[in-house]
Amino acid sequence: MAGKHPRTKYRPKPNYWLANVSVTLLLFLAGLLGLSWLHSRELIDYLKENVNLTVELNRDVQRADAEMIAADVRKLDGVKKGTVELITKEQGFEDLKEEFGEDFLDDEFPNPLQDMIILNLNAEDVEKTKVDGLKSSIRKLHSGVNNVYFQDELFDSAIRNLNLLNWGMTVLGLIILLIAIFLIHNTIKLSLYSNRFIVKTMELVGARWGFIIRPFLTRSLTYGLISGLVAILGLVLLGYSIYKTYPSIVTIFHLKNTFLIIGGVLLLGLLLQSLSTVFVVNKYLRKNMNDLF
Repeated sequence: MAGKHPRTKYRPKPNYWLANVSVTLLLFLAGLLGLSWLHSRELIDYLKENVNLTVELNRDVQRADAEMIAADVRKLDGVKKGTVELITKEQGFEDLKEEFGEDFLDDEFPNPLQDMIILNLNAEDVEKTKVDGLKSSIRKLHSGVNNVYFQDELFDSAIRNLNLLNWGMTVLGLIILLIAIFLIHNTIKLSLYSNRFIVKTMELVGARWGFIIRPFLTRSLTYGLISGLVAILGLVLLGYSIYKTYPSIVTIFHLKNTFLIIGGVLLLGLLLQSLSTVFVVNKYLRKNMNDLF
C-alpha cells in the first residue's frame, strides 16, 4: 500500500516588510513633491502679497495729511485691499519700547521715528515696472511723502531660492523614485523566491496563471493600500505642524489639488506593489523547473 504523502497547502507568505517601508517612504516623498508642484504658483503669489511696501512720510507732516495720503494710497491700482496701514511715529515708538524695554531711549531725546504707511500689493502687480510706477505715483501724491521703499532684492532672492528648491526637489524625487522602484522590485522578488516552486508546481498541475497570481496580487494590493494610507497620514501630520507654525499658509492650499494628490498617492501605492508582484510571478512562471534551482 502506497504511503500517503502529506498535502501541501498553498499559503504564500512572502516577507513584504522591507517592500512596504520602501513604498511608504516613496509615496510620502512623491506626495510632498506633488503638493509642492501643484501649489508652487500659489506659494509664490503668497510671498508676493506678503512683501511690504513702505511709504515714509516727512517728519513735520500733520496727522490729517497723513490720513489723507493713506486714503489716496488705498485708491491706487495694484494695492491689495485691506492692507494699507498708517503707523504713526508715536505708535512706532511704543512698539519699540515694548520690544526693547522702557529704557531703550532716554526721555531727554526726542522721538526719532517718522510716520509710515505699510501696504501690500496684488500678486500680479509685483513686477519691477509696475512697482516702480506705483512708487512714482505715491511720491507724487503729496509733498509730505519723503520716500517709498520696497524689498526688491529680498523678494527676488526668495523667489530664486524657491525655484532652486523646486528644481532640487524634482531631481531628488526622480533619483529617489528610480532607487525605490529598484529596491521594491528586488525586495518583492526576494520575498517571492521561497514560493517559486509552489508557483511552478501549480502551473504544472494545470492551474491558470490568473489563479496562481491572484493570492500574491491580493496581498500586494492590500499592502499597497496600507502604504498609501500611512504616507497620507504622514503628509497630513506634516501639513498640520506647518499650519501650527504658519497659520496663514492655509490660504495657498486648494482642496481640489490636495485631494488629487491623495488619490495619486493611493493609486501609485497600488500600482507599484501590484505591477512588481505580477512581473515577478510571471517571470517564475515562464521559467523551466530546472531553472528554479
